[in-house]
Amino acid sequence: MGPLKLTHINRGLKTFSSLSFLTFFLASQALHSEIQTIRVDWTPGFCLAPCEETLRQKLAASPNVAKSDVPPGASQATIRWKPDKKFSYQTLNFLIKGAGVKINQVFITAQGKIRHDSNDVYLVSQGDNTRFTLLSPIYVSMNPTQGQVGHNLDSYKLSASVREELINNQKEDKIVTVKGVLFDPWRYGELYLIMDSHSASAPVKKNERRTAGQR
Repeated sequence: MGPLKLTHINRGLKTFSSLSFLTFFLASQALHSEIQTIRVDWTPGFCLAPCEETLRQKLAASPNVAKSDVPPGASQATIRWKPDKKFSYQTLNFLIKGAGVKINQVFITAQGKIRHDSNDVYLVSQGDNTRFTLLSPIYVSMNPTQGQVGHNLDSYKLSASVREELINNQKEDKIVTVKGVLFDPWRYGELYLIMDSHSASAPVKKNERRTAGQR
């Protein structure tokens, strides 16, 4: 991954945060859905109307997909994964490739609990138990001599302050919502998520959930 691709990722992260059509998916999702949205991008012009329709049909028929949207000419698909199905990039890639589309990037909004070990911090989505290793974005100079840093996974390690904040969220048993882009998922067996933003909230207690349902 060179400097140009990293610039493209950072630009995509900003776009991902501001896209208004995601509101529809977030508003309509079931409350227990932990992988809230998945947005898949591909190269513009590589999937025209017949390809888009094929992709719509494949997503609609998938047992892993709860809802999907493929806007005409947008070169992207927005997907809500079923909450009882563990997310897999390989499964997603198989679906998208089935329509003749090569994935460029995958943006994800996921919610769950924080876990950590001596090396990494993870977000584990509840229900399906999909685990994401959390990373921080890096900003690389356009200087060619600095290009190789993008190939190094260690370059995306969480800063000490962010790591501490997330671990504190774990100690307080908070629900954490993370938005970000998957880092080269075709290269790794694990899911590495470069965070664009994250937030935390106290978990809803059972009696509070029951009271809310009676209103």
